[in-house]
Amino acid sequence: MDNERTINSVSTADNEYSTGSKYIVIPQQSDYTSKLLLGLSKRPSIQLCHHGEFGQLNSPIKESDKLYLSSDTLFPLIQSKLTNSQSKIIETFRNKFLFRELLKYRFVDYFYDTTDLSELSQYKFNFTKCGKYIIKPCTGFMGAGVRIIDRHTNLHEVCQALENELKTFSKHYPNVFSSKFLIEEYIESPNEYAVDIYYDNQGLPVVINIYCHPDAKRKEYLQMLYYTSAEIFELLYDKILDFFTQLNDRLHLTSFPIHAEFKMDSSNQLFPLEFNPARFGGMGLADLTYYSFHFHAVQAFFRNEKPDWKEIWEKNPKKIFCWILGYNAADKNITLYEPDHELFKQLLPHHVCLLNYEELDYQTSPAFAIVYLSTENKEDIQSILDIEFNDCFVLKREKVKVKSRSKLCEIL
Repeated sequence: MDNERTINSVSTADNEYSTGSKYIVIPQQSDYTSKLLLGLSKRPSIQLCHHGEFGQLNSPIKESDKLYLSSDTLFPLIQSKLTNSQSKIIETFRNKFLFRELLKYRFVDYFYDTTDLSELSQYKFNFTKCGKYIIKPCTGFMGAGVRIIDRHTNLHEVCQALENELKTFSKHYPNVFSSKFLIEEYIESPNEYAVDIYYDNQGLPVVINIYCHPDAKRKEYLQMLYYTSAEIFELLYDKILDFFTQLNDRLHLTSFPIHAEFKMDSSNQLFPLEFNPARFGGMGLADLTYYSFHFHAVQAFFRNEKPDWKEIWEKNPKKIFCWILGYNAADKNITLYEPDHELFKQLLPHHVCLLNYEELDYQTSPAFAIVYLSTENKEDIQSILDIEFNDCFVLKREKVKVKSRSKLCEIL
C-alpha cells in the first residue's frame, strides 16, 4: 500500500509546523520497526535515527523538538541526550511507581507500594483490606512480569516464575525491566482500555485512537488483541479528553505523545493503569489507524493533525478494527518449531477482512506476526482470543499446505 495515500477526516491545526526539529528514534536491532514508520523518514522535515546516531547528534535537543521513540527499550539509551524536563517527565510516566506518585492527589485512597523482586516472597499482603493485588515491574512492557495475587497465591513459586520470565524477555528487550516491583490493589473491571493520545503545540489533548484490550485466554499472550469501534469511542472519548485536559492543567505539556491504559471502575469513572510516552502506537499499533482510516498516528503527531472522529465513525458505524499480535508458541521449543503463517491465517474467523499481515522474526522477538483486520461481527473478538498459538507452530521444514488467505482487503 502507498504511504502517500490521501488522508481523510483529519484536520491540521493552524500551528501545524513547530519551530523545533522532528525525530524518529528506532532500535539498532531486535525490536520490530513498522515499514510505515520507516516511510515517514523520507520526508525532509523528519530525521530518522538509530539510538546510537541520535546520541551523536551535534545539535542539542530542545524543548520545542518533537521526539518519537519507537520502543520502550530506547529511553535508557538516549536519556542523556534529552533536556532535564523531557527526561524527568518521560521517566515519571514510564516508571509505574513514580506514575502512582504523580496521580496520588487524585486517587488518595488507592493503595500502592514497591518492593524488590528478591524480597517479594516475604511481602506482607493485607488481604483484609484488598482481596486481590496486582504486581508488575516498575519499568517494563508487553505484560511481562505481571501477576494477580490473592490469599491462595504461592509467592515463592511466583517469584521463581517471574525471575525466569524477566530473564527471557530481557534477552529481547534489554535495559527495560526493573527488579523493583510495584504492588497495588486490583481494580475489578470487565475490560481494560488503551488510548494513544498526544498534547499538541498548544497543550491540548488530541485522541489518535482508543482501544478495548480484552483478556487473552492465556497469560503468556497478554497483549494479544486491541480493537476499536464506534461503540468504544462513544463510551470513552469525552471521558478521555476530560481526563487529559485536567492532567495537563498540572503538567503543562506540549508536543508530547502518550500511550495510556485504563480500567473503568464501578462508578463508570476512568482509572489509569499505566502511561508511557515510549509506547505511543508501539509494536505497530500506530499503523491500525492507517490501515483502517487512511491516516498515520505518528505523522498526525508530527503535523499536529486532529482526526475528525465523528466523521470517521459515521463512515464506519458497524466496523470493528483489530490489531492482533501472534505470540510465539507458549509450549513449543522454537529451536525445533517455526510458525506457519498460513495456518495462523486459517485460524482467524473466515469472514473477516484481512487489512495487512506483517511477519516478524520469531527468533529475536517473542512474537511471529502482527495482523490488522476488520469485522462487523463482535463474536469474532472471542474467536480470535480463543486462538492457541501452539497450533500455529510446526516442526521446521514440515509446514502444512493450506489454502492461502494472503490477499488483503481494501477499505472502501
